[in-house]
Amino acid sequence: MNEQGRTLPELLIASGILLLLTAACASALRASMQYHQRIQEQSRIEEDLLKTVGSLSKELGESSILGTVWQATPPALTFPTPRNDNGTLLIDHAAGNRIRWQTLLSYRLEGDQGLLKRYIDRLPSPEVAPPHPLHLTPPRDDLYFAVPGREYRTVASGVTNFEARPLKVENNTVSKLAPSDFAKANLFQVFLRIEQGGDRKYAVSTEVDIVPSN
Repeated sequence: MNEQGRTLPELLIASGILLLLTAACASALRASMQYHQRIQEQSRIEEDLLKTVGSLSKELGESSILGTVWQATPPALTFPTPRNDNGTLLIDHAAGNRIRWQTLLSYRLEGDQGLLKRYIDRLPSPEVAPPHPLHLTPPRDDLYFAVPGREYRTVASGVTNFEARPLKVENNTVSKLAPSDFAKANLFQVFLRIEQGGDRKYAVSTEVDIVPSN
């Protein structure tokens, strides 16, 4: 029995089909990798948002309305915390287990990359009343935290919106207060939005209500 080989036109057609299949597979693989990478980026951004809001909610919830200061430009939220460096509550047992205050926290949105930084400032000694950041010497304001060497860590990047709003809840009615009326509030509303990504931006945001307990 005689066997004939493939003709040149048949080989060209087969090669063309193979090239088309290879290109299609490569395109599908590239799209799959890009999708997987985007899902990973989205998960990381969502995780950053949840961690940041969770930490801020806990710390602000343990703080006091009397010592909380918000400024809109640049966005910064500064407040005292009753915990020390180890995360332990400062309690004066000799004074009837009363809370003491020796640390200030300041969440500040800085830089073109939208870095939300958490500054920590330790006072020389514990104070009985919640310290007001602007009543200290020197005041814990923009100039103070702008000094090189201040202790901080970046808790989120790509932050496009960071806002704290004072609210007054009375007789089941919620009233919005002026940004300068934090001392009159009994509820804080914090809004945070993070946007990251290359050509295709991905954004997540959340809004939480926080009640300072001290």
